[in-house]
Amino acid sequence: MKQRQFYWIPILLWGLLGLGTSGIAYAEPIDHFKGEPANSLEQALENLAEYNQKLEATLSERELNATSLGNIHQYTYTLENALGKIHEELRQLADTLEEVHIASETNDTETVLTKSREYLSVSRQAIRH
Repeated sequence: MKQRQFYWIPILLWGLLGLGTSGIAYAEPIDHFKGEPANSLEQALENLAEYNQKLEATLSERELNATSLGNIHQYTYTLENALGKIHEELRQLADTLEEVHIASETNDTETVLTKSREYLSVSRQAIRH
């Protein structure tokens, strides 16, 4: 008789588990923000400066509420785009500098001149901001 008393436990657990996950299974996909594009180093640095200021201003609010957190969440998309582009550009800049380094070791004047100019042009953009 004791076995019959507990027959409902697996059914109850199945029902609870089903209810707990059914909302997830049928939920609408979350619309994520794309953020501002960062198609160049210049644009990435401008976005970084602008959205850092927005983040700082939001953080200086007396209390962070749901709206504040939502704004910060939106800012992170643009900041991530900017940092991704900056990372890409600086990686390429390091490669260019390495070309200057190797060319200077091998007395390749032409490569030193062209790659140094390329390096300086990009690095100046980063320094200006």
